[in-house]
This record gives sequence, C-alpha cells and structure tokens, in this order.
Amino acid sequence: MHRFFGMSVNVGRLWVALVIVFLLPPTAFSATTPQVAAGQAITVGLKSDGTVLSIIGRLATGNPSAWTDITQVSVSSGSFIVGLKSDGTCVSSGMNNAGQCSVSGWTNIVQVVASHERTIGLRSDGTVVMTYNNGYTQPYGQEAVRTWTGIKQISAGIYHIVGLKYDGTVVGAGSNCNGQINVGSWSNIVQISAAGDHTVGLKADGTVVALGSNDSGESNVSSWTGITQISAGYNHTVGLKSDGTAVAVGQQVYDANWSGGCNVQTWTNLVQVSAGLGYTVGLKSDGTCVATGNNYWSQYTGIEFWNLGSSTVAPVMVAVPNVITLADTVAETTITKASLQVGSWDSNYSTSPVNTVISQSPAAGTKVSKGSAVKLTLSLGAAPTYEATATLKIMNKVTKVGIAGVTVTTRDKNGYLLQVLTTNSTGVVTLQMPKAGKVWIYSAKAGFTPVLYPDVQVINKGAKNSIVSYMNPAATATATAKKK
Repeated sequence: MHRFFGMSVNVGRLWVALVIVFLLPPTAFSATTPQVAAGQAITVGLKSDGTVLSIIGRLATGNPSAWTDITQVSVSSGSFIVGLKSDGTCVSSGMNNAGQCSVSGWTNIVQVVASHERTIGLRSDGTVVMTYNNGYTQPYGQEAVRTWTGIKQISAGIYHIVGLKYDGTVVGAGSNCNGQINVGSWSNIVQISAAGDHTVGLKADGTVVALGSNDSGESNVSSWTGITQISAGYNHTVGLKSDGTAVAVGQQVYDANWSGGCNVQTWTNLVQVSAGLGYTVGLKSDGTCVATGNNYWSQYTGIEFWNLGSSTVAPVMVAVPNVITLADTVAETTITKASLQVGSWDSNYSTSPVNTVISQSPAAGTKVSKGSAVKLTLSLGAAPTYEATATLKIMNKVTKVGIAGVTVTTRDKNGYLLQVLTTNSTGVVTLQMPKAGKVWIYSAKAGFTPVLYPDVQVINKGAKNSIVSYMNPAATATATAKKK
C-alpha cells in the first residue's frame, strides 16, 4: 500500500505520492467539449474554443495558457500537465525529471494520461505508448502495456495501469499490492478510472464495480445505479448520475485542511466530475465550475469565476461502416471503433456462415450521430429442411368467402422467419414448413378486423394438411335514423 499523504509528511515531497487522472472514453472529447481535470495542486479546465485554463497551486509547476486546438487534458499529481491536440499530437508543460513531458514525437494519439512521473498515450490503432521512468520500470508496468492491443481507453494509479478493451473487458499491469489490477473477470465495462491503489469500472447498465484499496471506503460503489461517468481520486470516488447530480464515497475528513471532498450532494446540472487529492471539481451544463474539499494549496481558488463554454454542442456525425459478411466479434469491434455501438442483435437463416452479419440497420454509409446504435442480424446457417406442406385458406367469417391479399408468415419452432406469403385470389397459400413449424397471420386486408388467431401447428407430413382461418369484417358505422 502506498499511503504518503497527511500533514505529518514533508509537504515538499507530497506531490510524488498521488496520481489523479480524469478519464472519459477518448471519443467523448472535441475542441467544443469543455472538460475539467483535478490533480493534487493543479486544476485544469479545457474551454470550448480549445484553449486551456489552469489554477496552479503552491509547489506545482506548468503553464498551458498558450495551448490551442486542444481536445483533451490530463493533470498528474501536481508536477505536469499533458494536452491532446486535434491532429493526434501532444503537448506538455511542467516538471520533466523522469522524461514524463517528452511526448512531442507522438502521433495518432486519441487519449493521454498524465500519471506519476510518466505519460501514457493511447493510439488510434488500440495500442499504447508510454514515457519511461527508468527507476520504476517494472512497478509501473511499462513493458506489459506496450504489448496491449484492442484498447479503447486507459487510466492509471500511482503504480498500476488499466486498459479498457473494445469488447468491454479490462486488462491491468503494474503493482497489485491491493488487488487493483485483478480486473480479468470484469465485463460489459464502458469506462474505467484508476487512482491511488484502486480501480473503478462503469458498467453498461449504469452500475459500478471497484477493486483495490478500500481503507477510506473509496471502493464502496456497489450500490450505485444510474451512473454515466466515474472519477477515482486518491482516496475517494465520485460518480455522475444521469439526472446531473453526483454521488461520492471515500475519505471525508482527514483533518481541518483535508475535508469535504465528498460533499457533492447539492450539486445539480452537472455534465462532468473529476476527483483529485481530497477534493472534487464539477463542470455544469452552462460551462461554470464548482469545487469542494481540500484546498490546501489553493488549487481551486477562483474556479467559481471560470466559464469554459456551453457543453451543449451539435452532434458529431459519423458514417456507419459496412459490416455485412463480418463475424460477430469483428463486426462489433468495427462498429465500436467507428464511435458507434451495437444496439441489438437478431438472427435468421441464410446461406452465409453461422454468426456472420447478414444485415445491418442503418445501412453502411448512412451518416448518424456519434454513439448511435446499429442493429445487426447474424446468420443461423441454412434453414431447416421442409418436412411438411399445408394449404392455408383465409376466409370471411360471415360470408365464408376467401380473402385475397392477406400476408402470412411461417416460422420455425424457435420463432425464426422462414417465409412471407400472400393469399391468392381465393384466399389460399401453400405453406412449406419444418416439423412443428407455426403460422402467424400478422396483416389483414383493409376492411377486416384482425382477431386473435392461435398459432397453427402442422404435425403430420404430407400434402393433405388443410388449415382454415377466419377474419371478421370490420364494423361499419351506421347513422341513427331520424324521426319523422
């Protein structure tokens, strides 16, 4: 366990103890999307025009005031700041004793994390790069993360690093002193956040999981629901709820100078939260900011005067990729990399290989807003052999005359579509059906009222099966006779 902070510790060395990283999925940021990031003695704000504001507390270094065209910022434990530019390159400012600011040669970066004496970058191809701290190579996990692939988001604590993969699973590297990288069993994760010695994961259903240190209750998140964003601080965790409010768990009071980092219950209209060392900052929908908790270094003094710009922006439009013929896992990865999501899966019989995509909606090339859902239909393989034939006649219940143009579907016993047929001029269709198949009548001719028709099950083989089903004529309104 790495517990360095406390007023008995030499303040001049305190900054080396903390890693606070605010993290959202990398596709969430653009030059028009404001962001706040809390560290130890630095708070940074990204404005809607792509410039950066900062509050540099005592003992901290860095000055990003001249940066432009920034799409994401990350602040370490007080010593340096890293920014991601829209062209995929990076800029940095602050202490560079371990080469943590040596990022000028990086390209194709989609997310940066300023961590303890190192910077981590996520490339557009799902691989990870990192600056070296030669004194702590193994605890920091540099060698392991360089082999990662398929990563969509990264986060880091003091001595550990975690990566969220496109399939919703998580990998970890570095120190595991409190089990903070035992994330191998996690699934359906949409965001990760690591700090100190704990790791937090947001699941697709809005619930939250956590591993690692829980000395201050910072991992007590199992009861949370309706969460849309998480941020792990050194000894507390904050969650943004879908209604714009926030929840927090962890160390609330250390002493007179370190208290209140979890006092977020009265905040409203939030669009983002970020947890730092004993303090929390929040970004509101109107671009203003709030803060609570430890302000020992004056790291958020004056934040109430910030206005980062409105967080309400026009949706970013992206083209739906063509995933027809791709295997299900490959198709899902392709959809996710296009900043979209698979909304639902369906299945049907086809001549295509099993579990390959046979249809998609919207169609390939359609422009939709980023994050939209794409429905995919997978192949079940060849349809079952037809084992029965039946003649179905749809008749007018009153006149007993056959009704033409009624749509009839046949499905197998699992409900998968086999045929779509229409009755002929005498109200008849000939059905080819697998054993124990069923018939659904789902569309009637105009002028007739659909009634409840039980599924018709063909049990015997052969051509002698004859089925008759009736429809009621639609009720006709009649005028009330006038009295003479």
